[in-house]
Amino acid sequence: MKPAFRILVNGSDITGIINDRLVSLTVTDEAGVKSDRVELVLDDRDQRLAIPPRGATMEVLLGYDTRLVSKGQFTIEEIEVTGPERHMTLRGNAVGASKGSGAAKEVSWDDTTVGKIATSIAAKHGWKPAISKEIADIEIPHIDQHENDLQFLSRLATDNGAVAKVAGGRLVIAPTGEGKTVSGQAMPTITVQCTSTTDWTMTLTERGNYKGVKAVYHDTQTAQRGEAIEGEDGDNTHNLPHTYPTKAAAQRAAKSKHKALQRGKDKFSISNMPGDPTLAAEATLQANGFRDGVDGAWSVITVAHRITDSGYTCAIECETPGQ
Repeated sequence: MKPAFRILVNGSDITGIINDRLVSLTVTDEAGVKSDRVELVLDDRDQRLAIPPRGATMEVLLGYDTRLVSKGQFTIEEIEVTGPERHMTLRGNAVGASKGSGAAKEVSWDDTTVGKIATSIAAKHGWKPAISKEIADIEIPHIDQHENDLQFLSRLATDNGAVAKVAGGRLVIAPTGEGKTVSGQAMPTITVQCTSTTDWTMTLTERGNYKGVKAVYHDTQTAQRGEAIEGEDGDNTHNLPHTYPTKAAAQRAAKSKHKALQRGKDKFSISNMPGDPTLAAEATLQANGFRDGVDGAWSVITVAHRITDSGYTCAIECETPGQ
């Protein structure tokens, strides 16, 4: 199979124009609120390449031969031309990702749900909401926003066992580390054999060795105060900084953070493997043939897809999946 790509700028296919000028094309897919991004480096040997307008939309498809997979739409935010080795480099972030990242704001949300809050914020920024039903239906009696919209959505999602992300003009909120789409369907598991990679690393860390997480709540309707604990309570307990409006909300936040700490203990990365356009952040990777302690299921947190004249490769970073 021959690596292939297709690039459209503002809807116009420019693949034929740049096909023999490609130096490298890298698409990085991130889990969580971090923006997906693209970098396209072109040979500008005769200075005949037109400089595209900043703010243009670039859609990138990657794969092999005629089997291409869309890796998203990106807003070109930076253009760089260099010499004497004449190159033109275009860099961009996922469409819509820069919106909602402005100044912090003070907003109180009452008697609502995760879905209603997210949909309201999405409408303000022109995002299309794509929210997991199990997350959308979670009731939020009260929450105060002190951050910008993206930071707030990330906290709201994290406290409820989910991840928020803006990509391709969509606001996606889905369960964290479970390898599921927003519709609740399992993402395909990608199997990687040790023999198909050249460089890999597995790192074991304790991340503070927290054995439990504590969240404090104050129910204003019942005047009840208390603590919700996930795991063990003791000297190695992580205390969440926010006060939650109900015991249930505190329990969800403590459980979510505890799972995150467990996921963060072990890391597995592969710096060079054959390119797979279906590989994406939040997918499950099955490692085979590496060694005991490495083989098994991992949750993908970052994938860098890269095409050069040497071929198509992926570099990935994974963590222990949610328990």
